[in-house]
Amino acid sequence: MPERQGGLSGLDAFVHSDRRGLLDNTSTAKTEVTATVADRIDPIRIPRGIPMNARRKVAYALASAAAMTATLFATAAPAQAYGTLDVRYARVDTDNCNRLSGTLAITPATGGCYLYDSLDDTYFEKDADGEALKVELRNGGTLVSKVEFHPNGEKLWIYDPAPDGDTVYVRLRTATHGWSAVFYATGAQNPHVIDFDFAEGENVLVEIYDKSDATDRIASFWARA
Repeated sequence: MPERQGGLSGLDAFVHSDRRGLLDNTSTAKTEVTATVADRIDPIRIPRGIPMNARRKVAYALASAAAMTATLFATAAPAQAYGTLDVRYARVDTDNCNRLSGTLAITPATGGCYLYDSLDDTYFEKDADGEALKVELRNGGTLVSKVEFHPNGEKLWIYDPAPDGDTVYVRLRTATHGWSAVFYATGAQNPHVIDFDFAEGENVLVEIYDKSDATDRIASFWARA
């Protein structure tokens, strides 16, 4: 399989929030919706008898409150949550392509292991002492997300193939680096590839969530760089 391109390099994934992911998308939504509300808000009628400077203050306060309300709604994305998903996975020994746990089928190949799927398949390159992870998430039989951790190069791959207005969120944790930022796939970054810089043999906890604030965990797995 040709090598995939793209990603966020180094420890920036742990130090900074995803520049082209969650926070940037939210910030854009805030700007656009706030401007729209300010442009379209109906003229505010203030009863006569109130001094002009007081009338201006009241009008400004009401307009600001309306814009703030719209901004709060804009940042609460996505609009729905999956609820219960069918989770299938495999943890793979990248020394020999043995399945360490899970049920997904593994096919040994020259230089690595294939795990086939209906999207674009998965190929884990051989990596001494590495433990790869592939997770498929289905909603009513439809593949709605795929998450992979590749020990060779320490890369996290997140797919969102279903145009259903929802997505899953992923973060990693290691003893050395702590928690990473929360990542997800959307738009031009689909799949979203994040490049980490873990030490060889470092254990990596991969957690998948239904909400962007990482409070509604779907599943968690261990892998090894």
